[in-house]
Amino acid sequence: MNKNYSFKSCLGEIDILFDVDERFSSIKTLLENVPRSKATVQTNLRIIIQYAQERKVYLSDDRYTLTIQGDTIDHLDNPFNLVGILQAIIRFTGLHSTQHGIVLLHGSAAVYEGKAICFGDDGLSNAKTLSSLEIALCSHRYIGDEFLFLDTISKKIHGCPYNPLHIRDIVKEHLESVHNYQLLFTGFTPSQAGNFINPSKLFTIDDGKKLHAFIFVYFQKPDSSPKVYKLTRSESYIAVKNMVAAHIIKLLYPQFDRMQFTEQRDVSDQIDYGKDLVNKVIGDMKAEEHIEKIAAIPCYRFYITDPCEIPVLCKQL
Repeated sequence: MNKNYSFKSCLGEIDILFDVDERFSSIKTLLENVPRSKATVQTNLRIIIQYAQERKVYLSDDRYTLTIQGDTIDHLDNPFNLVGILQAIIRFTGLHSTQHGIVLLHGSAAVYEGKAICFGDDGLSNAKTLSSLEIALCSHRYIGDEFLFLDTISKKIHGCPYNPLHIRDIVKEHLESVHNYQLLFTGFTPSQAGNFINPSKLFTIDDGKKLHAFIFVYFQKPDSSPKVYKLTRSESYIAVKNMVAAHIIKLLYPQFDRMQFTEQRDVSDQIDYGKDLVNKVIGDMKAEEHIEKIAAIPCYRFYITDPCEIPVLCKQL
């Protein structure tokens, strides 16, 4: 009979109990070595990672237990395993950390001229990862890709450095052809989902920095001049609400996730969740008060034709 490794960990400043099948030694090592702060909130949350023929991620009815299962999921050089497991764990954490004022955001963040900037997903914006890389190539300081935790009191933003940077082929092509920047090592098997690399192999990780601004990038017609638009408070609220809802929607409704852990496939098409679903999830999380606090941080839209315009526009903030 197989046994489980049981240990407590801390993500998003909340306490979580892990039960990991002993056959999954790589997953156990990954989770035990995750850089983490001391838990400030004790919970009865539990994450079970178990062996099964069918790959699956599901929540208990009360949403206090997350189960991740599969057979070959311990092969973490496969990005669908590593990213699939981490995104389920981080989203589960975000589902529960929000009520304690630690909010999970869908975005990518880096530092430019000493300022922490988050490129977010407002539901229609583009190129979060590419945008953060553009300014990180200038500063050589990165915060995190895809999963970001924001303390709504201190306004400090934290990445998840154990989560690899996801560089799709179109981003890789831009880095190589425009910046002559070669990604010689990823550490993961290249796949249809693109390339994956630990961000610490490229940049200095700058964690726990006070956030200066949110930016939502829009591509416009060729030959248009780049411009910056500062969102009103009501527009900021809507944009932030979409950022907060995005990952939780993918946890609760996995059909909306572009990167599928269960089917090991990835799509690049943008997915529209719909305003009603966003409002429902935010209401269920009781996140409105936290969104009001986050929306006080300056929010901007960048209208560009070329990603290289992003650092230039950042100088205007």
